[in-house]
Amino acid sequence: MKYPVVVFIHGGGFSGGSSQLYNGFVLAQRGLVVVTINYRLGPLGFLSTESKSAVGNFGLHDQRMAMKFVYENVENFNGDRTNITLIGHEAGAASVGMHILSEGSRQYFNKAVLMSGSDLCKWSYFPKEYRPLEFARSLSKKLGCYDYDSFKMVQCLRQRSAQEIMNADIWVPSELGGSPWRPVSDANDKEKFYSFLDGSPFSLRNSGKFYNISVMVGVTSDEGANIVARSKNCHLVCDNNNNNKNHSLSLNLK
Repeated sequence: MKYPVVVFIHGGGFSGGSSQLYNGFVLAQRGLVVVTINYRLGPLGFLSTESKSAVGNFGLHDQRMAMKFVYENVENFNGDRTNITLIGHEAGAASVGMHILSEGSRQYFNKAVLMSGSDLCKWSYFPKEYRPLEFARSLSKKLGCYDYDSFKMVQCLRQRSAQEIMNADIWVPSELGGSPWRPVSDANDKEKFYSFLDGSPFSLRNSGKFYNISVMVGVTSDEGANIVARSKNCHLVCDNNNNNKNHSLSLNLK
């Protein structure tokens, strides 16, 4: 007997999280083969120089390689590779959306679930007009690797340890409400070996360049409440007066 397969991608803003937080035990008791995966995060997974020196999206390529491995081997675990659902939460949900848009990923799944996130969220994608290269240079400067030549800069970064890079990342400024390390449009679309996203998620969806499969999208109750609670209006959110809470929420949503 072959069982349906679930591949789960964890969230964490493309900078944190781990598959170990989601062991899949409960779902596996319900007649499924459950796979949770890890991928490179932060600058290790999403630094981009807007060139072939570091094209970006390395974390998404990690996910794709894991999906490929599952597709090719899950039948050895009584999984049905013709019935694979890709599920993600928060940044994982945004990742699922990216795989729906990326031609190279489509053969490895045939259904999708996006929970509390999407490739269309403001925080899920880093537009070229915000210059990903400048954030790569900011990180490199902290590590003594700054160079106008992006190839030399990346070669220097590769001599630094993962711990050194992550420590230096603390000093890199945030952008668009969060970390600058996120999916980007690939620098060289002609080189299909490197290419993951041929354009922005909005433009690709608008032009119909997406995997036409069954997709379930959902949010939770009190979605985004942690962001509201950290805002300057927290004293209103925490007030027991419902009118104040509603007023604060409307301010933050605007």
